Amino acid sequence: MPRFWIVDADQEALAWVEQTLHTVLPTAQVLPIPTQAAWEDALTNSPFPDCIITEYRLPWITAETVLQTLEARRSPVPVCLFTDQASEEEIARLFDQGLHEYQPKTPRQPSLFAARLRRMLRYHDLSRRALFFQDIDERVLNATDPQIIATEALRALAHAGHAIWGASVIFNREMGDTAEILAAYNFYKPVGYRAAIGPPPLLPTQEDWTIRPIETLPEQSMIADAHARGVRWIGVYRVTLDNTLFGLLYLGWRTSEQIIPQNLEFVAKGAQWLSAVVCRAIRLQQERATLRQMQTLTDLILSLNRSLDLETILVRLLAGLKEVVPYERSSVWLYNQDGELEIRYLQGYPIDAQELQTRLYKYQPSPSQWPTTRYIAQTRQPLLIPDVREYPHWYHTDISHEIRSWLGVPLVYDDRMIGLLTLECTEPNHFTPQHLQAAQTLASAAAIAIQNARLFQTEQQQRQALNALRLASLQLVSSLDVTEVLTTLLQQSVALTQADDAHIFLYNGEKLTFASAFWDGQVQDHPLSSPRPHGITYTVARTREPKIVADTSQDPLFAGAPWHGAIISIPLIAHGNVLGVMNVAWHRPRRFHQNELDLLNMLADHAAIALENAHLVKRLQAKIKQLTTLSEASAALREASGTQNIANMLVQQALRLSDAQSALLSRFLGENKEQAVIECVEGFSPDLPGRFYSTQKGITGHLLRHNSPLVFRALYQSPLTQHPDWVEHIGPALALPLRTRDGEVVGMLLVGRPRDSEPFTEEEIPPLQALAEIGATALQRAQAYERMEEDFMQTVLALSHAMDVRDTYHGDHSKRMAEWAVAIAREMGLSDEEIETIRLAALLHDIGKIGIPDTILLKPGPLDENEWHIMHTHPLIGAQILRPLKRLEPVAKIVETHHERWDGSGYPYGLKGEEIPLGARILAVVDSYGAMIDHRVYQPAMPHEEAVREIQEQAGKLYDPEVVKAFLAVVEYLGKPLS
Repeated sequence: MPRFWIVDADQEALAWVEQTLHTVLPTAQVLPIPTQAAWEDALTNSPFPDCIITEYRLPWITAETVLQTLEARRSPVPVCLFTDQASEEEIARLFDQGLHEYQPKTPRQPSLFAARLRRMLRYHDLSRRALFFQDIDERVLNATDPQIIATEALRALAHAGHAIWGASVIFNREMGDTAEILAAYNFYKPVGYRAAIGPPPLLPTQEDWTIRPIETLPEQSMIADAHARGVRWIGVYRVTLDNTLFGLLYLGWRTSEQIIPQNLEFVAKGAQWLSAVVCRAIRLQQERATLRQMQTLTDLILSLNRSLDLETILVRLLAGLKEVVPYERSSVWLYNQDGELEIRYLQGYPIDAQELQTRLYKYQPSPSQWPTTRYIAQTRQPLLIPDVREYPHWYHTDISHEIRSWLGVPLVYDDRMIGLLTLECTEPNHFTPQHLQAAQTLASAAAIAIQNARLFQTEQQQRQALNALRLASLQLVSSLDVTEVLTTLLQQSVALTQADDAHIFLYNGEKLTFASAFWDGQVQDHPLSSPRPHGITYTVARTREPKIVADTSQDPLFAGAPWHGAIISIPLIAHGNVLGVMNVAWHRPRRFHQNELDLLNMLADHAAIALENAHLVKRLQAKIKQLTTLSEASAALREASGTQNIANMLVQQALRLSDAQSALLSRFLGENKEQAVIECVEGFSPDLPGRFYSTQKGITGHLLRHNSPLVFRALYQSPLTQHPDWVEHIGPALALPLRTRDGEVVGMLLVGRPRDSEPFTEEEIPPLQALAEIGATALQRAQAYERMEEDFMQTVLALSHAMDVRDTYHGDHSKRMAEWAVAIAREMGLSDEEIETIRLAALLHDIGKIGIPDTILLKPGPLDENEWHIMHTHPLIGAQILRPLKRLEPVAKIVETHHERWDGSGYPYGLKGEEIPLGARILAVVDSYGAMIDHRVYQPAMPHEEAVREIQEQAGKLYDPEVVKAFLAVVEYLGKPLS
């Protein structure tokens, strides 16, 4: 059934040629091609004919174009030129380009035309076969890649069979009912695509073709593709090798009429011959791949055995494995000490191993109980699942929904399964038995390397743990800084367990307080979060039992907690007392190993010892501090003078001794002690000193009645508080009576701490009582001394007044001098204390005249030299009278030098300039001024204006210029009578 294409737009010529062909070849198939569209459709959708008859030149094509198209498509179709348009030279040129025959349109020669066509058909068959073998020789026999060989062979076979679609598949007996598309012709599936095609179809005996509709194709995608290409009929040929079914050859045609038996016979022989070539190439490729795989495995095994780092081994394992077993995702699981599988390394996953392990915590059963892992663990054999969707025991998770092919290989060491290696692919039927064998070989070597690394890692961890304990022990005996010791323990805990943070809280039987923390890779001065009243830290402190939480989201103690993860909380117990709690936490759920728990318990024991030592050291230091403070306070208070000074000192020493932040001292007044005055405060309102209050009730009333210390947990809430607004900031407090050695209570000492602070303990009371007794005695002594000073002062003032009466007609001389001196001192901006000293000095400046005889003091005429010498001693006598009273020492110095002059001409020492005390320089001016304006028995009074002028003239000579300047500023009211 020969096929012809007639390329001509002349309808008469088309009809004549078609009639002639059917006359001589009744079975001939004739396709007229009168247009360009018909030509393109034939090239796309029709198998090539046995002969093409063409006009020389048409508007849309030429005979030369036809020849070029056939050459480009490597199609050996003979071409007959049927034309009257071409010249002899043009026809000759076409023969050089591959033209097979020429027949003029006129005259019509049907018999000759038919004979030439028959000869062309015979030639075409021989030419086609020759071209087929030429193609085979050029494209197939020189190739080594089985896929290239199969692809070129299929194309040649399809051309030989005039097919428009084709596929060649080979069976993989080791993979069950799967076949691999080794080559494709006009088929969209990629080379190497695997499909489950079921048992090989029941076909007739060897070398026979089976012609069927496309609906009988074994795979739905093949049916859809063939249908889209216009294929309606397929031919299936069994390719055998050594009497074994090797594969199937599929060819497709549009119509059954296009299927020519003699072509199929030729294709069958070619396919059988080429299958041996393909098989040889496949085996050669497999041998080469096996050699490369063995070399890769050898190199990888050597690489694994060179390392003792588990992480490095796992990275090398999965990276090297990908070279021999192409996978998309892989994982290594190892058994922990509790017999549970844990993910240790991942490749190709969008998350890391730790996050995946966290997700798996919520699955029940655990990975160790999944059907696949149970089967591998029980049989110690690998498991290959071509398509997990067809595996009834597959355990689905949210991270495995894309998996189609799965390969699991046990990691076996010393006949014991230590872990599992898994390989995954999203394409079904991806892994082969060869892949399984390679993975198993590598897994055997990897198991040894992994076990060696784990043993080394375990030994290293034990060494690190022992070193950590050694360092902790050394610090316990070498450091008294509990914070430093606890910080080191926390750092070791985090480093040895790969934790994210660790905390230690102290416990006093009721309340937890922060001690130390380590997070974000460094020591911290505050916790990540404070313990909740009913949280894990308080629970462990109260129950005295450790608490292990692998997933806080599943534990009621963490309901409403701001974080999720895992935590170990251990009480720190020494001598039966809970001293604190150590928390070690991870920011993700995890399982804990017994060696981790043992290590943390040992570190917790060291922490408890450190806290116990710290308490002992703290108590010892407190005792030393108390004794030192008491000793220093006793010495200082013995030397101190003045009630106010002693009160201030006592308050400061009490604060130092008690670690308090607030203190108040009040002194009881009168013989009946019915009132008290606040002498000194620290940490209270500065307005309180000088306030009076009743001692008949409240805290002072209690102290007077019971004469014993009073301890408060919260002073601001105590009903004994008379003035709540004074103590609203005070929590724990201690009130002590200031009781002297002879039993008299002279006042109260109150020390306090802020709200929510540690209360005062029994150990803190005795040293404060001792301090209060020392202070009370010092206050009693100071009060007695102050009374004595006051009596002495009154006596001295009385003597001074007596001297005024004795020495002058005016008994108010010293009083007026005091007023003038104070006015000048204020003008010069002196302090209140300095002004008071100058005032007293003015009142007492001539008290030394009590030692001058009346014959000299009241002499109406001038004094002789000897008398002046005696008179010049009165400043020294006055200073001697005043100096026994310490607080009058500054006054005595002014009295002693008030007759010194600016130019050094004064007495008794001849001081000059600023060597003279300022108070004495002021008295020098006012004393001189007073002497000038007073009437004396030996000298009449000088007018005020003349006296001022005299003072002004002597500025810089006898008197300090600055003092004179101040004197002149206030001179207008100095001369006025006193009110």
